[in-house]
Amino acid sequence: MQGRIVDQTGSAIVGARVSSSGVETVSDTQGTFRLAGSSGATTIEVTAGGFLPASRTVSVPENGIEVGDIVLALEPVRASVTVSESAA
Repeated sequence: MQGRIVDQTGSAIVGARVSSSGVETVSDTQGTFRLAGSSGATTIEVTAGGFLPASRTVSVPENGIEVGDIVLALEPVRASVTVSESAA
């Protein structure tokens, strides 16, 4: 199976980890990935630094499948600010 890992703007995500049924690969400079595996129902799991993980369940025929774009959402930014008053 093959597909492409992109962000919410459609830009390629390079180096995303893509796995399914114990087989793992990383996306290339175009965000493209290819995974070899058996036919049938399988779940594709994707992780990349700075993005929330994503998964998609697909049914893979014997001749493979193009799963299209898998879109990763940016991880929320968490920040805290402490304000203190100093005595004059």
